[in-house]
Amino acid sequence: MDEKIDVDEDLSDGRSANVNSSKQQNSKPEDYRHNVFMESKLQPIPPDTSSEESVKIYEEHKEMAKEYMEVQAEMSYLSRYLKKLEEKLNKTEEQRQQIQQLVSEKESLEQLQKNLTKQLELLQKQRQGNWMFSNSQDPRLT
Repeated sequence: MDEKIDVDEDLSDGRSANVNSSKQQNSKPEDYRHNVFMESKLQPIPPDTSSEESVKIYEEHKEMAKEYMEVQAEMSYLSRYLKKLEEKLNKTEEQRQQIQQLVSEKESLEQLQKNLTKQLELLQKQRQGNWMFSNSQDPRLT
């Protein structure tokens, strides 16, 4: 019996690749090459049906080819998943940098506000002092 590898490539749910093997009915060993999407040099050579050892080797090779396709599908999935995680990490890093920049800007603005408040208080004290001083020297008051 031959098997066809079917790979579910949905990455959105974070699960591992869904690799399914579906049995094909009425398939012959020669049909196997047409059902597996792999390099021809990696596909099992059809067995000599008169030799039990040849059929056994063919079945082992077919199983290894199936496992190879599953591993390739898993690697492909993990590669895409890694890329998505890296993109997410980059966005997170950019957001962290933006937050740090905003925090720094906030601290600068708070310091500026404190300095301006002190300057305002000094100006108000000077005006009060000048007003009192100017009133005490006003000739009309004496």
